[in-house]
Amino acid sequence: MGATVAPLLSGALWLVSLSRNKQWVFAVAALLIADKMAYHYIIAPKQQGRNGACDPGDPTARDVPAVSNALCFGVRQQSTG
Repeated sequence: MGATVAPLLSGALWLVSLSRNKQWVFAVAALLIADKMAYHYIIAPKQQGRNGACDPGDPTARDVPAVSNALCFGVRQQSTG
C-alpha cells in the first residue's frame, strides 16, 4: 500500500495539506453545496419572471453570484498559498 501511495503523493503534494485539513475541506464543501441549494430552490424561483428569465434589475440577481464567486475564489487562494 505504501509503495502505491508514495508516487501519488510525490506527484500531488497538495493531497497532504488536504488530508491534514479534512474538517475545513468538508466544511467549505458543505457551505458551497448549501449555498447552491439555497440559490437553486429558494432565490432563483423568486427571481423568475413570466418567461422564466431573471429580472436584471433585481439586486439579488447581482449579489448572490458575487458572494458565491467570492467564496470560491477565497478557497482557491487559500489552497495555493
